[in-house]
Amino acid sequence: MKANIIDGLDESRIDIWKSVYYQFHGLIEQNRIFSKIPNRIMIRAYYSNEYKSFRNKVLNICKGLFLIPTLLLWTILLKPFEQLYYKKKYPEISSFNDIRSESFDYLFVLNTKDHTISAIPVIKNLSNSKKILVITFRDVYRRYKSDFDSFHNVKILFFEVELKNLPIRDYVNTLLESKKYFSLLMNLEVEEYVNKVLKLDRFFIKLHLTEELVQYYVFRRVFDSYDFKGVVSIVFTTAFEIAAERSIPTFIIQHGIGGGGHLPYISDYIFAYDEPTKGELSKWTDDTVSILPLGAPRFDYLKNLKQRNSNGLKREYAIPTNNKIVTFISEGEPYDNDLTLLSLKKMRSVMPESINLIVKLHPRENLNESHVKKGIEDIFNQSELASTIFIRNEVDFYEVLANSDAIISTVSTGISEAIAMDIPVFQINFTGTSYPPNLDLAFFGGTSPFNDIDSLIESVSSILNDDLEHNNLVKKQEYLKTTMFKNIGKTGKLISDAIIQKSEFMS
Repeated sequence: MKANIIDGLDESRIDIWKSVYYQFHGLIEQNRIFSKIPNRIMIRAYYSNEYKSFRNKVLNICKGLFLIPTLLLWTILLKPFEQLYYKKKYPEISSFNDIRSESFDYLFVLNTKDHTISAIPVIKNLSNSKKILVITFRDVYRRYKSDFDSFHNVKILFFEVELKNLPIRDYVNTLLESKKYFSLLMNLEVEEYVNKVLKLDRFFIKLHLTEELVQYYVFRRVFDSYDFKGVVSIVFTTAFEIAAERSIPTFIIQHGIGGGGHLPYISDYIFAYDEPTKGELSKWTDDTVSILPLGAPRFDYLKNLKQRNSNGLKREYAIPTNNKIVTFISEGEPYDNDLTLLSLKKMRSVMPESINLIVKLHPRENLNESHVKKGIEDIFNQSELASTIFIRNEVDFYEVLANSDAIISTVSTGISEAIAMDIPVFQINFTGTSYPPNLDLAFFGGTSPFNDIDSLIESVSSILNDDLEHNNLVKKQEYLKTTMFKNIGKTGKLISDAIIQKSEFMS
């Protein structure tokens, strides 16, 4: 097996992911608590080399030492005050103890702020006839408060509150069990490189198992109280581990374009964007998951999203009201290579000051290690940087999109989202390698990705300076909505109906 970093263009990466997973498959079948380990190994060893970081080792040691004592102290000393605060601040939110005697048909675990819009149309349709429990985070709720508050037959729990609401014995048991599971993992026979990673990254592994066990106890209390017919999420969740133990069907709603990074047996079903994506997901999951290409509910949501007030974003970043905005959505390496950054440099150098460039970094991108941010800061001069804004999580992503006059990116989901919102899109590809069909606008009848800097600049400039050119491009993108967005406008209902049907079939 390869021991060096792999990238998103490496054709062997799917085989590497599956190879790593199957080394842990037997252990996972015996103890579901290990379900996330293959993914963590892949990310830390094959995509980032984090397992070698001395700084990370120290941080993981400290976190491991203080996690359970902190939760215990909080539960004993501060929990009553926190509960009063949340009841007053968020009266729409339930606590587990308050709804323990109620019944629910489906559990939704929404653990990613970026992609919750994929679930909102499904919950809206499913809750018309079924009772739903949503477990999410406060920040997710705050971001989509108006949507959550409009639902019927839906109760919401904050995970971070319930995390500190466990019986004290569960925290103590976590310490004892994590040692047992760590010993099992360290004695597992795996390939030499994976074994090396496990041993060098043992402090992270210990911390991960402790965190996973705490989450497991939180979800186990929920599953012990309700007879769920199915569990739905955007990504893999600890709740899936308990659902698998109890033969409850699990569903993933595909959040971003592509489909990479999914492991075999990740869930029972995945709702995919389209047929090309179904093919990709089938390869990644090794045909162990039923892929249903019913479309992407996120485009139902964006299709109805009202344009937001542009003055708020512009006021926050002191952008003159009449200025236009070009947004580059970063995907990181290998897509955003040196040629990509040079194209932005040349574009910025010829654009007037009345056009601002926003560089939207990936929400999980480490700013201290960002190739994109550092690369741009190295090659842009001071005046170019003065009219360039870096945004990661500081502003709602859809507000950035809604206030952009043009979007440039490689394979970001933001390209599709911008098309759904009638924002001109320019896909670029300076990698020298063709994109897979499900990531290439040309496959769906759009323009081939730009690989010439001058042509890109000319096309972007034309829609910024000529309203007719702008409107013509938006009209052309209307066609893409019919070819790219399968079942747009009705995906939420189709998926909610499929969840009911599949759940009844498996019960």
